[in-house]
Amino acid sequence: MHPLFRSIGLRIKTPHRREENAVNETDPKENACSNCEDDFVRGTKREKDNGSGSKLSLSPPRFISVGFFNRHHRAFLNRLHRRRSSENDSPEKKKTSTNSFSRRGSAERLSSTSTRTSRTSLRRVSTTSSSSVEINTWDAVTNKRIAKLDPRIKKRVVNFINEAHRQGIKLRVVQGFRSFDEQNKLYAKGRTRAELDAKGLHHISAKPNENRVTNVTGGKSSHNWGLAVDVVPMVNGKPVWNGDWKKISTIGKNAGLKWGGDWTSFVDRPHFYASLRKDPSFAKKK
Repeated sequence: MHPLFRSIGLRIKTPHRREENAVNETDPKENACSNCEDDFVRGTKREKDNGSGSKLSLSPPRFISVGFFNRHHRAFLNRLHRRRSSENDSPEKKKTSTNSFSRRGSAERLSSTSTRTSRTSLRRVSTTSSSSVEINTWDAVTNKRIAKLDPRIKKRVVNFINEAHRQGIKLRVVQGFRSFDEQNKLYAKGRTRAELDAKGLHHISAKPNENRVTNVTGGKSSHNWGLAVDVVPMVNGKPVWNGDWKKISTIGKNAGLKWGGDWTSFVDRPHFYASLRKDPSFAKKK
C-alpha cells in the first residue's frame, strides 16, 4: 500500500490472486478472495476468520476505495467551481483580476486595503483628536503638565481639576509625564546597590536611606506613557497632603479616572490614572 493512502485511511483494491492449488471445487465459498473488501464496504454478510458464523457489519467501513474517493472529490470540486463561477458572473461582484493564481480580484483587494487603511486612520485619529483640547484650569503649572500627557486623557484631567475647583478644592498636578530615566531614579530611593543591579539598573545610584516612593521601574508606570497624574490640594499656596482624599477620589472617578488609593499592596492616594493602550512614542520622550 502506498504510504499516502495509508495515512489518509484509503486502500487500493488489488486484483484477485489465487493459486491453482487453492481452488476448492466442492465448496465455492472457499474460493472467495480474502483480499476483496467489496462485501465489507457494502455492509453485507462476511465470514469471520475464527469460524463463529456470519454477522451483519453495522459499523461504517474503515477503508474506502480510491475510486469512491476520487468520484466524490471530483463532484465536490465541480460544485465548488460552478458556485464560484456564478458568484463571479453576478453584477454585484465582477472579477477584474487577470492573475489566475489570485483568489480575489484586484478591485476586491483594493477595497479591502482601503478598508484596513481607513480603520488604521480611525485608530490614529482617536488617539490624536484630543490634542486640541483647551487646557484652562486655575493653575498655570497644572496647565503645562497636562499639555505633556497623552491626548486621550487630557480632557479627563481638565474636567477633574475644574470640577474640584468648583467644589472648593484647588488641585495642582505635581507629576504628569515621567521619563523612563526619571522613573528609575525614583525606584532607586530606599533600595540598595544589589537590588538595583538585580533589575539591571547598573547606571542608577542607590539611595537606601530614603523612603520608597514607587515599586516599578521605567516603562512599567502609567506616568511613563502619559496616562497618569499625581495631584495635591493647595491651601494658601502650599501643598496639603492630608486633604479630603475621599471627596477628591469621587471627583476623579466621575471624570473617568481610576484612583491609586484603591490599591491594596501600595496605596497611592495622589495618583489618578487611565487604563488605556500605551502609545509607543512616549518611550522616546525625555
